[in-house]
Amino acid sequence: MKGQHPLTALKIFVVVVSLGLTTGSTIAQEKKVVDNYRSTVMSGIDAHMQSIKAITEGKVPFWHHLPDHAVAIVGTSRSLLEIFPDKMSKTNGDAAKREIMPSFKDAAMRFNGEAARLVQIIPSGNHDAVTAQSRVLAEAYDKLKQEIAAPTSKAEDITGHQDNPSHGHRL
Repeated sequence: MKGQHPLTALKIFVVVVSLGLTTGSTIAQEKKVVDNYRSTVMSGIDAHMQSIKAITEGKVPFWHHLPDHAVAIVGTSRSLLEIFPDKMSKTNGDAAKREIMPSFKDAAMRFNGEAARLVQIIPSGNHDAVTAQSRVLAEAYDKLKQEIAAPTSKAEDITGHQDNPSHGHRL
């Protein structure tokens, strides 16, 4: 840096490094908040699924609660594509153009669709049909959980930054 005092260059360097650390810390905090939210949403879905199972298996006498649980799952599962950004992949290396990984998208949409079908079947009062559809929904939920647990092809956080395992820090 010609013409600058060495101490000035050092001050600029310290400010730039500090900003980078602050940004990295902010990204980590944002990721933690999203992870906590995601966990809460999935816990809610899981609770509704367990409730549906208990009702359809006759463990509790609350058949009239089925519509509430099914509707809650339909509404909540609409957000799955949005709250799992790590299931996104870049398109042609362009961070602005992102696609949902097909297997995750299919599993999330199937789960939502099967829950919607359960909502439609419940008013029929046909316990056998409702129980059968609740089993189909449970299978779709199991597939969704497998897709959520599956590693992504690119480890990315909510900002689209990739982990670089060889350096042990975010790029």
